[in-house]
Amino acid sequence: MFGLTIATLCLLTATLPAHGGQYRGPTNGSGAPGNLRGGNPSLPSGGPLTGGTATLDVQSWRVWWGLNSEPYVRGLRPSLVTDEQRRKVVLPSLKAALDATNNPDVNSACLIAMGKSAINHPDFDVLDVIRERMKRSNLEVREAAVLAMGLTGRSDAFEELDAVLRNTTAGRKLVGRAKVGNRARTFAAYALGMLANRSDSTVLKTQVLGSFVAMLEDKSLKDRDVLTGVLNGMRLLGGSTKGGAIDRRLLWRATGAIEQHQKRRMRDQDGAVQSHGLTALAALLGHGDSSSHQRAKELIVSVLKRRNQEATTYVSATIALGNLTSPGDKPQIDALVRAVSRPADSLVPKFGMIAFGKIGGKTCLDHLKRAFKRGKRDVRPWAAIGLGLLAHHEPVQQPTSPPTGTASRGVKSKLAPTIGALLHKAFKKEKKEMQAAIGIALGLAGYTAAAEDMRKLATKYMSNEDLAGPLCLGLAMMEDKASIPLALDAMRRVDRPVLFGQASLALARFDRRDASATAVGALQSMTNIHPMFLRQLAGAAQAISHLRNPNDVTVLSTIVADTKRAKRDAYSVAFAAAALGAVADRDPMGFGARIAQGMNYAARVQTISNGHNGILDIF
Repeated sequence: MFGLTIATLCLLTATLPAHGGQYRGPTNGSGAPGNLRGGNPSLPSGGPLTGGTATLDVQSWRVWWGLNSEPYVRGLRPSLVTDEQRRKVVLPSLKAALDATNNPDVNSACLIAMGKSAINHPDFDVLDVIRERMKRSNLEVREAAVLAMGLTGRSDAFEELDAVLRNTTAGRKLVGRAKVGNRARTFAAYALGMLANRSDSTVLKTQVLGSFVAMLEDKSLKDRDVLTGVLNGMRLLGGSTKGGAIDRRLLWRATGAIEQHQKRRMRDQDGAVQSHGLTALAALLGHGDSSSHQRAKELIVSVLKRRNQEATTYVSATIALGNLTSPGDKPQIDALVRAVSRPADSLVPKFGMIAFGKIGGKTCLDHLKRAFKRGKRDVRPWAAIGLGLLAHHEPVQQPTSPPTGTASRGVKSKLAPTIGALLHKAFKKEKKEMQAAIGIALGLAGYTAAAEDMRKLATKYMSNEDLAGPLCLGLAMMEDKASIPLALDAMRRVDRPVLFGQASLALARFDRRDASATAVGALQSMTNIHPMFLRQLAGAAQAISHLRNPNDVTVLSTIVADTKRAKRDAYSVAFAAAALGAVADRDPMGFGARIAQGMNYAARVQTISNGHNGILDIF
């Protein structure tokens, strides 16, 4: 699913989003779904529901945490759904729903779910089912089909996705249009990145990279959406869902192409495209000291020194340094410190706190402590999260062998307890907004000495979803098993779908898949409900998605395959399909979380997030 996020301010609208998942980004939070898209209980409310305007509250630490928290909270637990279940239960039910109705919500949800769970089937070819929907009149169904083709991970989907991206004759024939629209081309770029990420085939990755490089070298290509889709698609080449790493020669070719493209964009001063190029470069390289790393670091520092860039470019440079720099890289850290100290750049200090946390070392720790104790009110929550990240990423002193798929971190030195004690002392006297951020930070630091105070506060303010949800998650990250009853109690609050979803994610960390029964029962019972109350439906679907209980497959498939229900109650069927796809997804993280990790979502284009049908607005 799309990056199962947590820390939320309020549940947003609750209808099925575009492309068949729960809406990832914020809307007006009014409960009036407008055009009946969107509804992820994961992020705070922002601007309008539609219209392509900026909707993500980029100033909020909750949005960053929501888009980047997946690896820290849940760990990479693989789906326990078997291929036999996918073949005999999941895929047939999805196809039945697709054949029964043309409802765009149901169709897009089923297509995405089919891509996530795709395996060979004796009665039909999944690609044929998806391909037929690429010509549909509804834009979102067409785009969902393009995305789904990439999610299959099948190498024989490459040529068709490549044709759509390049707008060739074959691509135009596939979409049944005189030309392939730029939105479809952009989603084809993301789909190609997913295709490569879901495969360990060097041949396929080479083909995908060749397609991307050709687009970057095409000087006639000016569309910002397509170019940012290509750059963010390239970020997905850095690994695979199966744990494989990119071939070194492919890495050099990919980073070299981005570097050349970046230099051209710096001359053109195209801030949005340049911004996504910087974060793509960092995502591919990661921390290291090779010649490629050194060139990238020098390029990024040069961006921070220039004073004629768009503001979002400095944010991307800050994010990129956090993902590239090591504690001993003094020139890069010094550049980051100077950038954070510039008062005119309101976002750079905030993202700088995250960067400091990821880099670590004494200089970064000192700056985080100073910002946490005496910084501006809007920066202090970010500094808290940064301190938690620094403690979390502290090198393990004694190698351990945690159970497969857990997010356990091994044995730390005294730094994590020291940071935890600092956070805990402040936690007791802060206001609720800071307590929520500190609760997350304490969880990242694994500071169990704060668990009792966090449990008491969460119990007292269970009705306050802004506070209780993050506290549940912090407790889960520190693996405080005494908090399981608290999370189970929160899971009974079906009328509070934000807390409902957060508690389910906390329980997923505790491997309490059995808690999904409450969410499944709620989803089953919610039929023919008014759109204003669809938030509860969205919360139930998200909870099922978090817990990924293979025992839910039969019930969800029954709902999806009910052709009469699909016609009279499309919402519940569509949400059931979205949840089913998440439970059966072969990727332990989900494509959206992979795309969101380290992305500069402040550098917006229509297909990143517009509150409706950008890549961050779906899962």
